[in-house]
Amino acid sequence: MAKWTFITNHGLVLDYIARSPKNTARVIAQAVGITERTTHKIIAELEEAGYISRKRVGRKNQYHINANLSLCHPSHG
Repeated sequence: MAKWTFITNHGLVLDYIARSPKNTARVIAQAVGITERTTHKIIAELEEAGYISRKRVGRKNQYHINANLSLCHPSHG
């Protein structure tokens, strides 16, 4: 079996958030198989790019996906 995948960690985190928007970064990291620190960095980058927004609910974040943004690479139109 290959040691690489077609989906990036950013794609995996975005997909996980879309399916479970109330989970913590720690749970997301464990599910995706990356560190919690990397997960926080990816979440910040996805938020900065407008793919997600987060809202504080108590002591946790709740995420919302912006479905209006394209997931395609610019070379694919």
